[in-house]
Amino acid sequence: MSTAQFASMTGFGRGRATAEDVSFVVEAKSVNHKNLDVQLRLDRSVAAVEPALLALVRDRVPRGRVDLTVTVSDAGSASGLPVGALRQTVDELARAFAHHDQVTPSVQLGDLVAALGSFEPPPPPLTPAREAALLDAATAAVEELCAFRAREGTRVLEVIMAHHAAARDQVGRLRARTRLGPAEKRARLTERLAAVDVALPPERLAQEVALIADRVDVDEELDRLALHLDHFLAITEGDQPGRKLSFLCQELLREANTVASKVQDAAAAHLVVDLKVTIERLREQVQNIA
Repeated sequence: MSTAQFASMTGFGRGRATAEDVSFVVEAKSVNHKNLDVQLRLDRSVAAVEPALLALVRDRVPRGRVDLTVTVSDAGSASGLPVGALRQTVDELARAFAHHDQVTPSVQLGDLVAALGSFEPPPPPLTPAREAALLDAATAAVEELCAFRAREGTRVLEVIMAHHAAARDQVGRLRARTRLGPAEKRARLTERLAAVDVALPPERLAQEVALIADRVDVDEELDRLALHLDHFLAITEGDQPGRKLSFLCQELLREANTVASKVQDAAAAHLVVDLKVTIERLREQVQNIA
C-alpha cells in the first residue's frame, strides 16, 4: 500500500515566497473531521486570492478540517516615524481647536504617541507577481501538509495492522473455545442427572444437548467476523479508506456484541471482551484516516 493512499487527517505544512519586496508565509494545519472543512485566515490585502486557495486545498486534501493562514510582510514599507501623517494630525487638531475660543490648544507628547499608535500604513497592492508568489507559498504549504499526513498515515497503518492481527487471533481462539461447548454441556448434564439418580435415554440426552448447542451456536457470527476482517484488509488497499473502515468497525462490533449475548461459559465471555476491546482500538485509529 502506498502512503499516499493511506493518509492521516492530522498534519502541518508551511510555505514562504517573496515578490516585489512583499513576503508571504502560509501555514496549513489539519485535524480530524467527518468531511472536508477549509478555514482561511487571510490578510485583507489578499482576499481576492481566496477562491484559488480554496481550490488548491480541495484538490489535494480529501478529508479533515484544514486551517490555512496567510501572513503578509511588506519589506519595502517605510520605517521610522510616519512624519507626514503626524503633521497632518497636528494640523487637524489645531483647526478643530480654532473653532473653540474657550479651549486652549495644547498637544502633548502623549497625544503624538497615541496618533502614532493608530497609524496603519496601507497594505501593498496585490500585483500579478505577488499573487503568483502567494500561490507558490500556499502550494508548498499544502504539499508539506500532505506529506506530513502521508507519513503519519504510515505509522497509523502499522498500529491498525497490529490490532487487526490481534482481532484475527481472538476470533480463532473464540471459535476453538465455542466448539468445545456442546461436549462440555453434555458432560455437565450427565453429571447432574447422575447426582440426582435420574437416567435419560441416550436419544433424549442427545436431543437436550442439541437444543442447548443451538442456543449458544455462534458459528455464523464468527464466520461474518472473519469475512469482515478479510474485507478490512481489502479496503486498506484502496483510495481514501477512512469512511469505509469506520463503517466496517461498526459491523465488527455489532457481530461481537451478538456473540457476547450467546456465549455462556466464562472463558468464551472473556475472549469476547478482549475482542471488543481490540475492535474499539481499531475504530479509534481508523477515525484519523482520510
